[in-house]
Amino acid sequence: MLLVGDWTVHENFDRLTRANEELHITPRAMDVLLHLAKHQGELVTKEELLDTFWRGSISSDNAVHKTMAELRRVFGDSSKDPQYIQTYPKRGYRLIAEVMLKEPLEAESNSPAAFVNALPITVAVLPFLNLIDGEENLNFGDGLSEDIANYFGRSEQLSTISHTSSFRFRGESLDPLEIGRQLNATHLVEGSVRSQDGMIRTTVQLINSVSGKQDWAMRYDRYLEDSLATQDELASIIVASIHEFFGLRVRSSFEPTMDQSYLKELF
Repeated sequence: MLLVGDWTVHENFDRLTRANEELHITPRAMDVLLHLAKHQGELVTKEELLDTFWRGSISSDNAVHKTMAELRRVFGDSSKDPQYIQTYPKRGYRLIAEVMLKEPLEAESNSPAAFVNALPITVAVLPFLNLIDGEENLNFGDGLSEDIANYFGRSEQLSTISHTSSFRFRGESLDPLEIGRQLNATHLVEGSVRSQDGMIRTTVQLINSVSGKQDWAMRYDRYLEDSLATQDELASIIVASIHEFFGLRVRSSFEPTMDQSYLKELF
């Protein structure tokens, strides 16, 4: 994996992470980012990018501009005061952020990969706490939890407890070890959803029900325009991220709708 600035680049998942943040980019943007990283500090011309990534297609400079705009948006960068990508008008771009190779750690006895080999993983998805305003979205948390459980159910690498079994713990104050024991699950997925000004924030935790510790956590912010599509997108991304945490290579199967054209290249 690469470190670009303070972001870790997960090229196989088209994903960037930093601390407790996780962002997805289109495969094309990931390809361009890796190319810039390979030539860090060097000017990469627009012609080179077009020839490398858009050869054989009817594309113009606008395709390059669009991809660079996506990368700048993800990095929170500015063309006027760049910290990551510097623009050379009518010429090209230069990655000015520091690039480092992040060596993967060797598997240890307490690493996720070692855990997978030592003990089959069984995941139970608990009902999410719903804090969203508006009657039309009162069931968003339940729908998201069900979608996550259904996506896990398609996995050939993990076992999943049915959501009808795990949902009986709604409102229960039992500790994770007891819930895990009753469900015969090694891990619990729990979380909450809340909204403000049209934005929905989903917080997810992966709890080890053997040790009682939090193994993984992430936060996702989305605009809530189509609740079903948003549930599907979030569920797919969450399940793919948890697979990656365990060292299991699986890509999200989220399929964008026509109203989500900006996500068509995401997966």
